[in-house]
Amino acid sequence: MLSKKQKLISLIIIVILTFIIGMKYEMDYRNLTRNLVKYFANYKLDFYGGKEFRLFETDIAFILTLIPFGFYFTYLKINSLKKILSLILFYLILVPLFFCFYCFIESIYLNIIITQPRIEGEIINFHFNNVNYRMILFLTIISTFISGIIFKKITKWKKPVANTV
Repeated sequence: MLSKKQKLISLIIIVILTFIIGMKYEMDYRNLTRNLVKYFANYKLDFYGGKEFRLFETDIAFILTLIPFGFYFTYLKINSLKKILSLILFYLILVPLFFCFYCFIESIYLNIIITQPRIEGEIINFHFNNVNYRMILFLTIISTFISGIIFKKITKWKKPVANTV
């Protein structure tokens, strides 16, 4: 099994690779998110651009680096390769489920704010159908991480304690 030092080195390498993949596929991720929100919407959704608030130019790549950190902290004290692989499989199943769930929630939110105009001064403003794809990704990763911790606690995967006689 890997030592803590080897696990930390592998974490650093995987975070760098995840960041590079996130930068490369940022536009594809945005299109996927917008299309899923449009798919889940049970109303006509014409324009569905992304919100233009940006922390970094590559903020989706930064958010994606949370996935390896989630893996690292949930399987840090697990020594069985079988348990680590089953936890990773659990993660890989939950990520698309939470992603679709939050896209569905976003479509409901858009439907509510599109039909309810705001009055600012004497001007009626409607929402422009902007999809908050960064928040969808962030909530997906955080929810998956919390579910992984709960799954680990329920199954009681801990480092074995040596018996002293």
